[in-house]
Amino acid sequence: MYKTLFALVAILSLNSTPLNAVEFGVGINLSGSGSTIYLPVNITENLRIEPYLSILKSTDKGGAQPTDYSSTIETNNFGLGLFYVKHISDNKNVIIGVSADYLRGKRNSISGGISTSDYKVRGYSIGPVLGVEYFPIPGLSIGGDVSWEYSKRFEHSQDLVNSDIYNTSSRTTTNATIKYYFE
Repeated sequence: MYKTLFALVAILSLNSTPLNAVEFGVGINLSGSGSTIYLPVNITENLRIEPYLSILKSTDKGGAQPTDYSSTIETNNFGLGLFYVKHISDNKNVIIGVSADYLRGKRNSISGGISTSDYKVRGYSIGPVLGVEYFPIPGLSIGGDVSWEYSKRFEHSQDLVNSDIYNTSSRTTTNATIKYYFE
């Protein structure tokens, strides 16, 4: 995996013009049910590395009574994106790359008002990303992206009966973002 990542960085760097200085930024996700903070770093004019942190808490409820069933999951995602930035005009960019993240958290299920299981959740996802950015003023970008991600998740319970749940899935996601770059 590290060899593949190194090769991807090398390929993306071949057609990159160096910046006068590395450009740092901060951004947030405007869509979705969680909170995501981005920390983009423009290494060259065409190469961006973007670490991010995402926090999500969601609850599912079911049954005729509110105490019949509920499941709450809380997760933290630590991720990194590697992107080629193509400048279309002075204030528009197209972004192409890959994003990967590591997930950790917990899930609790309640049935009939009694806690039935507590799970530790671990997992990862990886996938290609295609996005656009518009700069209404220098340094401030409004953007959006679409990605396809493959994810694998493992849940482990140490309740009365040890149980493990493995889940593999793929999905398409869309994001709207706002980012500010310090010059």
